[in-house]
Amino acid sequence: MNAAPAPLGDGRRGRFAGLVALAFGQAAAMAAAAVATRAVFSAMHEGLSPLGPALALAAAALALALCRWGGRWAAAGLGQDYAAAVRLAVFRQLSRMPAEAVAARRAGGLTLRFTGDLAALSGWVSRGLAPLLAAAVALPAAFAALVWVSPAAAMGAAPGLLIGLGAMALFGAGLGRRHRRLRSRRARLASEMAERLPLAPELRLAGRMATETARLETRGRALRRAAALRARDAAALAAAPDAIAGLAALGAILAVFQAGEGPAALAGALAALGLMLTQLRDLAGVWDRRRAHEAARARLDALLSAPRLARPGAARPRKGRPALAFEGVSAGPVTGFDAALAPGEKAALTGPNGAGKSALLRVAAGLDAPAAGKVRVRGAAPASLSVADRRRHILHLGPRPLVLAGSLRRALSLGLSPRPDDAALIAAAERAGFGETLARLGGLDGEVGEGGRTLSAGELARLALARLILSDARLALIDGLDAALDEAGREALLEAIAARKGAVLIACRDEGFAERIGAMWRLPAPPASRPRGLSRSAPPQPRRGSATGRAAAAARATPPLRAPGPR
Repeated sequence: MNAAPAPLGDGRRGRFAGLVALAFGQAAAMAAAAVATRAVFSAMHEGLSPLGPALALAAAALALALCRWGGRWAAAGLGQDYAAAVRLAVFRQLSRMPAEAVAARRAGGLTLRFTGDLAALSGWVSRGLAPLLAAAVALPAAFAALVWVSPAAAMGAAPGLLIGLGAMALFGAGLGRRHRRLRSRRARLASEMAERLPLAPELRLAGRMATETARLETRGRALRRAAALRARDAAALAAAPDAIAGLAALGAILAVFQAGEGPAALAGALAALGLMLTQLRDLAGVWDRRRAHEAARARLDALLSAPRLARPGAARPRKGRPALAFEGVSAGPVTGFDAALAPGEKAALTGPNGAGKSALLRVAAGLDAPAAGKVRVRGAAPASLSVADRRRHILHLGPRPLVLAGSLRRALSLGLSPRPDDAALIAAAERAGFGETLARLGGLDGEVGEGGRTLSAGELARLALARLILSDARLALIDGLDAALDEAGREALLEAIAARKGAVLIACRDEGFAERIGAMWRLPAPPASRPRGLSRSAPPQPRRGSATGRAAAAARATPPLRAPGPR
């Protein structure tokens, strides 16, 4: 299991030590304020000048204010630093998880991990842990001051304080269930909204607006009910300190009266109780934030414990090994697939929809792990390659390439190292038929929307083709790019593949196009789509002269055949 960042790890202990010092400062200031209040009333009662005790009271109040201000400032920084650490841990975890596992998670739920859950985690550190620390130090100090100024008042206030703290614990215990339900409802609604918002125009054209609106309204009502119940219990918890203060004050007044202590003792006792009330109110918020933290932490731990791909940098590519080798690989509908691609060799992976072409390319790129068997790029598992080795050896492209919001310069060069200069970018764009798009958007400085949404499907495919032209990776994995290109684009794709020195494996359905690539690996239809009564046929004769064909012919000589061979 991958551990979540510790709240006090990565240099945050120093900030926490500062919070501890400020908490003790608050405690000392509270005790001084209570004692000074008694001294003021004693001086006035005896006809003496209260100036000295009053100045001491003012100084204690100022010190208390400064300590509380500094504590909240330091706590906010500590919480944001912790949130940043968690954010990076989640992002790194998602980057190391299989792409199929990430895709299976709903976008709204992942968004909530980066917003609501992070807010709950940082809120616990900044507005939960820090006030809890302050209360743990200041409340005993305030009670000690209460005992000092009036032992009778302390005895009278103690039952109310203990009963109130017990009631707060009971109220706080039930908030955990409320928070878990609220976060579940919020995640579900966020997921459905994230899915539907970009599709709103298409849903309207499909006549689905009434249905989808009713669905969202139902989710919204469930969220409102969960939020109202959580707010009700949190409000009851927040109101508890005022009730505690009233009971404690009543007990203190009666006790002071019965003991015959003077007004000065009562004034000091009430001042100490007033300072305790502030800490109790902060403590009430701590319960709520603690429950929110527990719910968020459970989801964070579940995400961080998800299986990861191999550790980067664990292996290095080796000379003399195939550019790509599948050894008994099972991925998606494909089972027991064996094939090898020699350095510089070009091959096309063909088969009907659902045959597993994309699944094989994803495991070859290291985006997913095979269910069984091994994939090797120059003798190393693709996911185990270092960042530098991955860039040098693997290029994975599809008809919708990876695009982040930003300039066209960034879109064309994303993932390429070193970044080509502007002249090379423009030349590759022209060769890929992307020149008109460059002109339309204002050149390389033109802006591309999030995920390339401002580009058409054909423009995205030509952008991917330009990256293929620009990249010198030793293995290019191309998934269905030919189907998204027009005839001129397909010819440019063939030229780019032929011009590459490195190996190429392209997945396509058009066997006429595939035959122009080089060797051909054909996948059968998935079991569910095969006609009943027909068995899986042996692969056709491989093309003569290809290294892949010779390897497959040797494999067919050793029954049973575990995978379809090349054509």
